[in-house]
Amino acid sequence: MPYIASAMLDSNDTAHFNVNGVLVYDPVIGEFDYGAAATAVPFVEANRNIFGVANQTDMDELSTRHAQCGFKEFVDKYLVFPPAGTQPPTAYPTNLTCRLHGIINSYVAGINPCFNPYSIVSPHFVCL
Repeated sequence: MPYIASAMLDSNDTAHFNVNGVLVYDPVIGEFDYGAAATAVPFVEANRNIFGVANQTDMDELSTRHAQCGFKEFVDKYLVFPPAGTQPPTAYPTNLTCRLHGIINSYVAGINPCFNPYSIVSPHFVCL
């Protein structure tokens, strides 16, 4: 969507494209499973206050795995504008050390057993 909207805006052809912007609710860029895995650590880093992963040792471990699993290179190369090229075919990692969602969930659940990844609104959750 961002690329399509940019092309429409850049054409400045209001007869065909009267676009003022674009709203993306739930974007999926490339292979969903791999893209979600590749962006997990940057998302946690940007939202440490919400996730509660304040322990620098845990963040260092996540960042190391993020790089070793090739996610950092992928994000830096393909999840930027403009991208370096067409994303290569990818698959969700089979190596358990690269399944970062599970590792992140275990870190967060150890801090907050009420953590709900679908309701990330506050660092203080209440168990009901």
